[in-house]
This record gives sequence, structure tokens and C-alpha cells, in this order.
Amino acid sequence: MKQKLLLILGLILNYGYINSQTATTVPALKCQYEYTSVKDSLANSQKEDLMFLIAGAKESAFYSYYTFQADSIRQEPDYEQKWKQTFLAAFQKDGASASNFYFRRSSSYIYKNFSSGKITIYDDIDNSLYCYEDSLDSQNWEVCDSIKTVLGYKCEMAKAYYHGRRWIAWFTCDIPVSNGPWKLGGLPGLILEAYDMDFQHRFVINGIQTIKTYTAYDRSKYGKFKKTTRKKFLKAKRKYEEDSARLIQARTGIDLDLSNASNVLHRDYLETDYQTSALDK
Repeated sequence: MKQKLLLILGLILNYGYINSQTATTVPALKCQYEYTSVKDSLANSQKEDLMFLIAGAKESAFYSYYTFQADSIRQEPDYEQKWKQTFLAAFQKDGASASNFYFRRSSSYIYKNFSSGKITIYDDIDNSLYCYEDSLDSQNWEVCDSIKTVLGYKCEMAKAYYHGRRWIAWFTCDIPVSNGPWKLGGLPGLILEAYDMDFQHRFVINGIQTIKTYTAYDRSKYGKFKKTTRKKFLKAKRKYEEDSARLIQARTGIDLDLSNASNVLHRDYLETDYQTSALDK
């Protein structure tokens, strides 16, 4: 399996130099990552998601499989019926803890363009669409001596401080693709596992396969996105989440006991430096 994967990797890398066609016509990697993040640090609860990384020679996309499912089915004329059917089936099986139905999870869509050296992030706040840019492979990694095996691949450890968090990444040179989950990349191999040192966020790969053509869900086609900056967006999203209970209470008339300390957000995003005063990036 590894030999076949390396052969396809050679095709992916070489196509970036010898083929004049677009990246959508060349082989690509499809990687699946389990993403866990803290839902509430006081209650010690977590959120889970399944993320896809579709990596070609010239571009890549990273997004939630469940969000892709939900966005796709919303475009269908019988969306309401399908949603009700899957929700009722999930509720009958798992009760109030049901999660196996169409609903959006991680909302950000990370598009990397290797030619421009830019990352474009597509996201939303309460149905309002936004996009902003970030620099590609801007983590300043320090490769360490530690080694471990992830999904059968020998991995090396690397550390970096990035956008407010200290990250540890495990990458394998057996897959010489300089990419990884979320915005992470820039190492001499694919990142198979990554987590911040506070253990608030963690990505672990659970599957790799090759696909004949670069085919990724393109969220930029799902509406008009207003351009903004990274820190402005994250500040606005944080404020919206903090105020969401008040909005729900105002819209429904239901008393949500807003004075209760349990309604305070006890979590933060993958990036925490948006809390600084600078708003340029």
C-alpha cells in the first residue's frame, strides 16, 4: 500500500512541473482527520468532527465532512424532508445525544493556493458569509529528535508558535507532501497529527487514499463572501457567540437565565491572538 501511495505521490509532485493542465486534472491525496476540540473547559466536554484534506500539486482544501454534507443537501429541493427524516432516525436511536443527522460542525473552509503563497479562509457568522487571506506555511517550525508511529508511518516531531498557540506536529517524510490539517504545513512531509500544548485542539489522521483527480468541495461557490481580515472576523465571531444567548432569548421570548455563569463561553478558537489590539491580519 505504501509503495503504491509513493508512486502516486511522485505523479502528484511531478504534475506540478510537467503538466500544463489545471490542478483539477491531476492525481491528489484525500486525507481524513479526526478533529477534537474543547467544548467547555469547565465541564471537560469535547466536540468532534471529521475533516477532509484534499491535496493536489497546486492547491488544497480542508473542511468538515459534516458541514459539506449539510451545505450540499441544502441545495436540494427536498432538503426539509431529508433533514427531518435523518433527525428523527437519529433521535429515535440516540435520544437527546443524537448527532448522526445533517448539521453543520466546523464552519471554516481552508483553501491553500501554492502558486500565490496564500491561504483563503471562507467562514460565516449567523448566515453572513465572510472570507479573508492568510500567509501560506508561515509557521516557524523547530524539528525535534522525538519519533513515533502514526497510522503505520514513522513520524518526526516539530514545534511552532502560531497565531497565539504553541503547536506540536508529527510529520512523515515517507509522504513528501508539505501540507497538513487546518493552516498547518511547511514541513518536509505530510503532518499526520497536530495539537496545541494546552490540549484544546487536536487533529489525528485516520485514513489516506489517492484519488484520480483533484476534486474538492468548493465553498466559495455557495454564496457571496464579504472580504475582511483574520482578526476582525475572529473578534466578530467571538462577540456573536457571546451574544447569541441574548439573541435567542430576544427572538423566542424564552428566559435563558443569562446571569448564570454556565452561559459564559469557556473555550477559544484555534487562534487566540485576535484578542490583541492590532487588526491588520
